[in-house]
Amino acid sequence: MKQFIKEKLVEMYSTCDTDQYGQVAQFNLDIKRLFGDKSDEVLEYIKTDPVISVSTFCNRYFTYMAVRDILDKDIDKACTEALRNNANYIRNINRW
Repeated sequence: MKQFIKEKLVEMYSTCDTDQYGQVAQFNLDIKRLFGDKSDEVLEYIKTDPVISVSTFCNRYFTYMAVRDILDKDIDKACTEALRNNANYIRNINRW
C-alpha cells in the first residue's frame, strides 16, 4: 500500500497544474481524486503506518479530505523531485 500511495502522489506531482508561484492547489491532493476506489484502504492503512496525514478542507461549494503532509521522507523526496521536473511548475516559477 505504501508503494501505491507513493506512485499516485508522484504521478500527481509530475503532471499537476501550479499557480504563478509554483504552488500546488490543495484540491489536487483530494483523497478520492488521488486514490480512487482504494481511498478507504489508504485511510485504513495510514492508521497503522502514517506515511501521510489527512485533513478535511472546504471551499465555497463542498468539503473534501485531502493530504495535508507527506510524513515519509522517501515519498516526500520523490514528490519534490517530481514537482521540480513538472513542466507547469518550471514554466510558472520562471515566469516572474
